[in-house]
Amino acid sequence: MFDRPSTFDAREVNRRAVKHWPVVHNMLVDMHGRPLGDVMRLGNPALFIDPNKRRPEGPRLVELRGPSPVNFSWCCLGNGAKGDDVIDLVAYLGGCDRRTAGEFLKGLTDRLVEVELVR
Repeated sequence: MFDRPSTFDAREVNRRAVKHWPVVHNMLVDMHGRPLGDVMRLGNPALFIDPNKRRPEGPRLVELRGPSPVNFSWCCLGNGAKGDDVIDLVAYLGGCDRRTAGEFLKGLTDRLVEVELVR
């Protein structure tokens, strides 16, 4: 995936992530605001999380405000973290660069299916 140049449109990826935010949020963090295993491994692919031990300390979302549907910005009131869009949120949680976070979020939103209801 990383041997080819990045070809994702950041605005489109952010728009789809905000549109499906209830689902995307549950795919990024657990109920305590800690990043899930796939997101934690973005910055360190060799990271092994032992289920019998406590999770390693890292970024956490406490009282998240956003993302805004207008400009996609977000702010975490608990620890003061903030960013310009959802890709920055994934980069913050995963401890990785923006390109890696964008590719991950694009893959995540590409798997979502919109079903039109017919009456």
